[in-house]
Amino acid sequence: MKQPPFPRSSCRAALAAAALLSLSAAAPAVADGCASYGPPAEGFVGMLSALQMSGPPGYGKTPDIDTVETVPVLQLSPPICVAPKPGGAPGDVAEQSVDTVELAAAPGAPIPKDLFGTKVMVKGTLSHASGPDHPTAVVLRVIGVRQVLKEDAPAGAP
Repeated sequence: MKQPPFPRSSCRAALAAAALLSLSAAAPAVADGCASYGPPAEGFVGMLSALQMSGPPGYGKTPDIDTVETVPVLQLSPPICVAPKPGGAPGDVAEQSVDTVELAAAPGAPIPKDLFGTKVMVKGTLSHASGPDHPTAVVLRVIGVRQVLKEDAPAGAP
């Protein structure tokens, strides 16, 4: 029997390396292992859901008259850390173990309602939340969102 030009173990290693490279191409921009505020990044993966929170006028300080707002959020798994970029906005502070980010739709990039309750991949720009109208410390300004299909997931992923 004719031997293949490369041992099978080498082929498996090459395939595994190619798979890791393709996954890292979709990962968010990172600095020191953390995502960074600033330029758009693709690869934020998590469960798209809605969070109800107190709205105006008092954002929880006047519950009898506050409105109730529904805010889209992305529940990240695994959590991420976010680092300010050099020369970035003064309010951009480092955050650790961020497991939920508020999603803010950019003009022309609505968040499809039929994707709520599904695993999605979001492209967007991270910013630090400011003010009482944000339920999370980090906001992801959405440029695009798509559902993650089983064939998108790496081997062994749920």
